[in-house]
Amino acid sequence: MKTLKYCAVSLVLAISSISVNAQSVPFLNYPKNAESLSMGGVTVIGDAASVLDDKVADADVSYFRWSPKGVGSNILNVDLSCSFKNFAVLADFGRAGNGTYPIYDGNGTQQGEYKAADLMVGLGAAYAITPDLSVSLMAKYIGSDLAPEVKGTAFGVDINAVYRLRTLKFGLLASNIGSKLDYSMTSVQLPMLIKVGASNDFVFGEKLQLGVGIDAGYLTQSEHGSFVVSAGADLRMFDILSVRAGYHFSSNNEMEPSYVSTGLGVNVSVVSLSAAFLFGSPAMNGTLCATLGVRF
Repeated sequence: MKTLKYCAVSLVLAISSISVNAQSVPFLNYPKNAESLSMGGVTVIGDAASVLDDKVADADVSYFRWSPKGVGSNILNVDLSCSFKNFAVLADFGRAGNGTYPIYDGNGTQQGEYKAADLMVGLGAAYAITPDLSVSLMAKYIGSDLAPEVKGTAFGVDINAVYRLRTLKFGLLASNIGSKLDYSMTSVQLPMLIKVGASNDFVFGEKLQLGVGIDAGYLTQSEHGSFVVSAGADLRMFDILSVRAGYHFSSNNEMEPSYVSTGLGVNVSVVSLSAAFLFGSPAMNGTLCATLGVRF
């Protein structure tokens, strides 16, 4: 059993190091929904903004088919917020199935296959310090299941601050600050991300609005790092149809690939349905996301 365990660890970690993600639990920094993904992954105006508008409740359920020609992850994400005047309760759940890997014994004989998976459960709060300045804190439990008897756990926090100046919003985001993923044979730093950015809404009469956003920062895990920039636009027509596009740049494509994104959104009363599609990158081509949302 010990020999089998060691072989499984060596194999899975080797695959992870040369995969398109080149990091442990990479889905922690993926956009949470199709709207963000279709705008190049702009996420810096995040949980803290939930107490700066008139929403009482906001719920999103998203399904991702991430890098189908590469890792082929299937990701489910559920994001909830419920506001009470200047205070909001936040909850987040994510699970990523990361492909099936063969497991070998000490003689190199395949003993079967194993489907690796990552898990995240988060609970937090947002608070409006002033009508235009808010902060949020999300505490997260993270689990990574690489192979039989090779499982890691960690705890981390996300911190977000948003300041609003008329239609312009500025944001600061620090994600995955916490303990290392403690596997049986090794420990791995969480993929920490710190970035700043801004977004603005332009209104053209009663039928046309344009939202634009950009953020930039640094993603690091152990000795590996990447400068990342995301930019996107959302053209909203008649408060019903949205057409979106964006670009995500990464200076280290082995750690996190660059890609082009596009998407559509439909809003009917309090219900929204959005879809995103990625292209322009051999590693990310064909990535899809669909999100069903309810806001009131």
